[in-house]
Formats: sequence, C-alpha cells, structure tokens
Amino acid sequence: MANLISVILPVYNGALYLDEAIKSILSQTYSNFEFIIINDGSTDNSLEIINRHKSIDDRIKVISRENRGLIASLNEGIEKSEGTYIARIDQDDVSLPGRLEKQLNYMLKNHLDICGGDFTKIDVQNNVLEEHKVPKTESEIIITLATNMPFAHSCVMIKESFLSKNNLKYGLNGYRNAEDLDLWILMYENGAKFGNVDAKILKYRILPSSMSRTNLKEIKKESDRQFDSFIKNNRVDFENRFQILLKQKNISNAIQRDMMRAIIRYSLLTYKTNFIFKTILKLKMSNIVMGILSFIKLKYM
Repeated sequence: MANLISVILPVYNGALYLDEAIKSILSQTYSNFEFIIINDGSTDNSLEIINRHKSIDDRIKVISRENRGLIASLNEGIEKSEGTYIARIDQDDVSLPGRLEKQLNYMLKNHLDICGGDFTKIDVQNNVLEEHKVPKTESEIIITLATNMPFAHSCVMIKESFLSKNNLKYGLNGYRNAEDLDLWILMYENGAKFGNVDAKILKYRILPSSMSRTNLKEIKKESDRQFDSFIKNNRVDFENRFQILLKQKNISNAIQRDMMRAIIRYSLLTYKTNFIFKTILKLKMSNIVMGILSFIKLKYM
C-alpha cells in the first residue's frame, strides 16, 4: 500500500468520547496510516487516554503542549504529517470501519483533491438523530458551497500536495469560527476537484455544550460573509453550475433546498431574478418554503 494517510485528531478536554474516536481510526480496514493526535493543553485525562493507545499502537504520534486553539492544532498536524492524504477526525465523532479505504479509492479513481461522505448524526448516548446525505456531483457540491457546508469537517480527506502547492492552510483569511468553510472556498478558487463518496462513513455527535450561543452567532456571521463573497467572486461558474442542476431530472430534497437558498442569495447580490422563476418551477413547494425559511434564519436571525 503506497498511499500513506495522515489522520489528524486535535484534542481539548475530550476524555468523555475520545477512546471511541481513537478506536474508530485504529480499527479501519485500511491500515497504512499515521495517526497524529494533538493534545491542545487538555486539563482532563485526555493525554492519559492518548498515551494508553500509543503504548499499544505505534502508528500514533502524540503532540502535547499548551493550549493554542483548533486552527493552530490543525495546521500543526498538517505540518507534521508525512502522508499523501490528510484525513480529519474530531474527538467526539466515530469513523466507520471502511471510511479511509472508501475515501482513498474514490479519490484515486476520480482524481480528487478533497472528499467527504454521508454521515449519521448521533446524540451523547449514541442514539441516531438524523441520516445526512451530502451532495455528490461536483455541480451539487459547488452550489451547496454557496449556501451550506458540502462536507462534515470531521470526515474530510484532502490531498496534501494540493495544500502545499497552493500554500493553503486553516485561518488564512482571519476567520476563527468558520475556518473549515474558508479552506474549502480557498481550495475551490485554486482549482481543487471536489467529490463525496456515496456511502455513510461517519457518526457525527451532536453535543448540547459543544458550542455557545456566542460561537454559533459568530459562525453564522462569518459563514454569511463567506457565502456572499463566494458568489460574487465566482459568479460565472455559479451560473453555469446552477444551469446544470436545473437540467437534472432527479434532484434530492436536500439539494433542492440548497438551490433555493443559493438562488435567493445570488439574486440579492446581483439583482438578477431570471433564475428565480426557473427554480420555482423546478422544485417542490415544500423545499421552496424550507429553503426560504432557512435562508432567512441564517441571514437575519
């Protein structure tokens, strides 16, 4: 197996679910990986859990230091990585056993620079909350990128050479709360090829205490600015991609809602309404309404 994968796990006081997250990587069907775990100044017993796993699996590389925050930890992990591909996992999420193998094969087959996949949202007791399907075609992903997240950050895989060739890393534009969206847009604007495997590869845990209201407000504010900028800077490609989607026979409900959000944003920015009528004629009324409501919630609430 020639393709070494560097799995990066930043940890800050993550002891409660950390053992499960680490085990989910160590039990992958694809075994040629290094597992870089950054203990970002944890004050609980996270480091003890990390070192216990390291003592029985030498693929784990531990970085332990004072707290510097998520963006610094992610960039440090990338800098220390030796892999051809970089995979992400968060301290409270669970990668399904075939995740790395499926993503790597799909990226190689389709010559991708970044890849995600479908995921299941779970609660603190591992109960299923929602099955989430991500956009699959490149046009679906690009339109989603204008209004929503096309990947779950915790399950992306990125080609390392694309980042190094284009001098890309997290936090380049100063966004501190929506750093993942910023990187995806920078990758797109540097010519990255996007894709998502048509398979469930992650359990994404929803924690009541994971983000404060202040953080959520800042994430929405930063994301809103980034979505506007994305459409303004890539208007021609956005229009072309939107035309492609309008010609598709079968459009999933999730993509229909993203299309509605995106075309409202586009119309407000460009003062062009020609796509609005075509879109309304194409989409289900329920998805039109849900798209409008979710746009208002992000933009004005």
